[in-house]
Amino acid sequence: MKKLKVIIPAAGSASRLGIPYSKEIMRIEDGKSLIDNVFDLFSDYQRQHVEFVVVINENKSDIIKYLANYKNKYNISFCYQNPDFKEYTGAIKSASHLFGDYNVVLFPDSLIKFNGDFLPTVIDALDKS
Repeated sequence: MKKLKVIIPAAGSASRLGIPYSKEIMRIEDGKSLIDNVFDLFSDYQRQHVEFVVVINENKSDIIKYLANYKNKYNISFCYQNPDFKEYTGAIKSASHLFGDYNVVLFPDSLIKFNGDFLPTVIDALDKS
């Protein structure tokens, strides 16, 4: 199976929420945060199948600490969003040097429920496009 790079833009400030931590690690149920949903889509896979690139800003050390929970299962790279690049598109562009042959962008503050096996579905769609 081909390796997929998952780009996770997480550099926003969550200023509208008024919380003292990154919204990506906000608990949505007992023991689960928003960003866990991205990783759950790939729970049947290991680092040889999928890698993650998390785009952050200088105030997001709490995300780095939180994602240490996945250090034994996945390769996770972090990069800073270029301050000249704005919004989600800027975050994605800031990570372009870490792209692989197969890339997908998943937003850490969106919940995705998928029936089936997500990874081969994404790889197949990327092969066809």
